[in-house]
Amino acid sequence: MSDLVKKGGEILGMGTDAKEKAERDARWVGEWSDGLTVAIALKEWSKAVDLVDQGGPLWKWNIF
Repeated sequence: MSDLVKKGGEILGMGTDAKEKAERDARWVGEWSDGLTVAIALKEWSKAVDLVDQGGPLWKWNIF
């Protein structure tokens, strides 16, 4: 357990590049989903459709 604390939350088994990519991907998904939620709430349907199209690869990879 102390090893985990020393690593400061490092994702075990992942190199620095992989960790940065995972964090960047997670940030992109969060921003994308927030934008989609706002577009739907404001009934900006064309923007929502564009965002769904941008997120197309997410469906293929079964992220959701």
